[in-house]
Amino acid sequence: MMEESGLEQDNNKEEQQQVQDAVDDTVQENVQENTQETTQETVQENPKLL
Repeated sequence: MMEESGLEQDNNKEEQQQVQDAVDDTVQENVQENTQETTQETVQENPKLL
């Protein structure tokens, strides 16, 4: 395997960070959606909880 230049390593780090940010955003959106859905379902099934 060839050694990467410093510039290539910087680009790779930047790319990895962008991917990580995108993953974090997606996870957060999914958690929020799932939490809302679960809350609504729970409330519908158990109106006395309100």
